[in-house]
Amino acid sequence: MFLHCDTDDDLLVNAIGTVDSEHMVVFGPASRCFWDITADGAWTITPR
Repeated sequence: MFLHCDTDDDLLVNAIGTVDSEHMVVFGPASRCFWDITADGAWTITPR
């Protein structure tokens, strides 16, 4: 899972198999971002 923003790119998860994790993202000065997710099963994103 990548987060691509106009100010930076971040690799948040790079795993094979089952992943059960949480990641907090602070967007800071970025004005545009998108998630790039490749998955072989169900996944969710929950804004807080």
